[in-house]
Amino acid sequence: MAPKRERGRHGVGSKLERGTRHVESEPEGGTRHVEFEPEGGTRHVESEPEGGTREVEFEPEGGTRDVESEQERGTRDVESKPLARERRFDVLADLFDFDYPITTDVPFWVEMAKRANFPVLELGCGTGRILVPIAKTGVLATGVDSSARMLELAAKKARAAGVEGRLSFARADMASFSLDIKGYTMCFAARNSFMHLLVKEEQESSLASIRDHLVDGGILGIDVFNPKLEQVIGVRGVVAHDYTKYHPGLKRIITKRTRRTVDPFEQRQHLTYEYDLVSDDKTDRFSADVELRYYFRSELTLLLEKNGFAIEEIFGDYDFSPLRSSSPAMIFIARKT
Repeated sequence: MAPKRERGRHGVGSKLERGTRHVESEPEGGTRHVEFEPEGGTRHVESEPEGGTREVEFEPEGGTRDVESEQERGTRDVESKPLARERRFDVLADLFDFDYPITTDVPFWVEMAKRANFPVLELGCGTGRILVPIAKTGVLATGVDSSARMLELAAKKARAAGVEGRLSFARADMASFSLDIKGYTMCFAARNSFMHLLVKEEQESSLASIRDHLVDGGILGIDVFNPKLEQVIGVRGVVAHDYTKYHPGLKRIITKRTRRTVDPFEQRQHLTYEYDLVSDDKTDRFSADVELRYYFRSELTLLLEKNGFAIEEIFGDYDFSPLRSSSPAMIFIARKT
């Protein structure tokens, strides 16, 4: 990728990018402020003076994996260019399905995949929320994500569902990627994934990569939210309580809040997710920053047409209803020209 390119998801240089957490000592029974580390990782601890702050760096269990070892379990790193979003979502991966128990869009993408036949490609596949149901219908598919931990969980989910033979995963940056397999009949980016591409250079590079992996006449699906003026004007530092609920796996009560600021000039919204993980004797607290670039209908239409795609339909919801001003989403279905 081009040097000095702006990056998505988390701010450049943040400790969360490196999977680092800082634990500050406090009086017994007090609250510890930590940056969350997924369960099962390896901790590298630097010794420091007693009572000071210690820095703990997270590395996925088993250390760094090369291409060969990843392919043994159906996941591989694509290192043609640096992973711009490398490990950005690792810190959130173990809470992802708990955070987003969303299924409303799954039947839509399953139906689109069946119409396209196979193989299909998903960008920003996360933990396999959509790909595993697609594979259950017999469709062959590949998932791309920049988070190694997300892909580990996706592969585990595929094995549990008995569809690991129909799915493969590749760790790559959706802004620019080159996979061993090409000739996909459909590529899609669900649930605002395309909004992680913040600048035009990223967006156009991603579309060029998508074109390179699609067959002639292949289908591209992009799902982004439909911005309303009240959602993007004058929103600065607004905090919303998302939930307080029990996590049976972690055996913790988790409270999540989202702090939201919108920059209408740059068409970006900055989200800070704040989590409290409470048990009987302690509270662990961490936060994660995400930046998204939102689009208006005519803008995304022109972007796709300029980069070799013809718009076939724009849906406004997952029931295949047409886009209206009140629609919650803009689901673009385009064909490679």
